[in-house]
Amino acid sequence: MDGGECIYDGENVQKAFVSHYENFLGVKGDISLTPTPDLFQKRLDLGTANRMISPITDEEVRKAIGCGSSVRVIMRTLTDFTRMSGLVPSTQKSTIFFCNVLDHTRLAILNIIPFVEGSLPVKYLGVPLIASRLIYKDCKVLVEKMEGRITNWKNKWLSFAGRLQLIGSVLSTLYIYWASVFILPKRVVADLEAKMRQFLWSQGSVSQGKAKVSWKSVCLPKAEEGLGIRRIGDMNTALLSHHIWSLLSKRKSLWVDWIYSYRLSNCHF
Repeated sequence: MDGGECIYDGENVQKAFVSHYENFLGVKGDISLTPTPDLFQKRLDLGTANRMISPITDEEVRKAIGCGSSVRVIMRTLTDFTRMSGLVPSTQKSTIFFCNVLDHTRLAILNIIPFVEGSLPVKYLGVPLIASRLIYKDCKVLVEKMEGRITNWKNKWLSFAGRLQLIGSVLSTLYIYWASVFILPKRVVADLEAKMRQFLWSQGSVSQGKAKVSWKSVCLPKAEEGLGIRRIGDMNTALLSHHIWSLLSKRKSLWVDWIYSYRLSNCHF
């Protein structure tokens, strides 16, 4: 006791809180608030209470976020979280996005928060998260990746059999994950197959060499006297058909549940 007040420290603070609210909330009838009779005497006046629940304007939101002071609050919160939990957020995996922000404000925020500045569309597992149909610029990274692989090989003077093996084991796998998720634009399919075709018939340089057999014949199965290279469009269709099987078999997944609830409700499939 100190001047008529109870002072707690250490673990006794937690015990005092728990004991008080167990008594306050867990007992029927009138409850004495001792030893803290003034606990609920400091109340908000009506004007202050009404201002706390008044509608928030767009201007107030713009002033409250996207500025240095709001970012400092975020950093203090993360620091407190780290100190209390022992968990450290990964700044390398954290990204901050800006929209309609002045350059000096953007630079000031980046100096406060140690996050990497991101750009849209956001990528997850290497593919863009978009709500619309995929377009060429979204898939340009696929074409650039294949072109980069071919550039590394073009001066190695590979044999025809070696180039064919690289197409089947490396180049034909670069687009597999994308093709299992999206309908690839026709222009992307054409560009990818053109680069594979040029590499197959090249002789040291991708720009050299002339096709001796049509690409359609090259992509036939070996049993039909082709080279067994799979057409990207056919692979795209085959991989996407797996989703139809997931729907027919009602595989346990969030995506299947969402399709049945919002796209196939009151419909037969």
